[in-house]
Amino acid sequence: MSLPSKPYPKPPAEVETYVDILGMDMAIEFLLTFGGAELPLSRRLGKRSRLAALVGAENAAKLARSDHLLRLRVPLATP
Repeated sequence: MSLPSKPYPKPPAEVETYVDILGMDMAIEFLLTFGGAELPLSRRLGKRSRLAALVGAENAAKLARSDHLLRLRVPLATP
């Protein structure tokens, strides 16, 4: 028997695109890893990149295609 999970609160606007693309759990991991860093997103991102290693090549490509919605510096998403 598993316990029902609590719903996450609505993410702040500055990270909402990341959550939409990656899902809540992966977005949290992404923000903990890259938060505060400059992360230029290339559409020619290699499969061995640090970003692709964390979120997968497909999600890294989705982030690159959405770069016009994202800041150059990854937000910290602090409370």
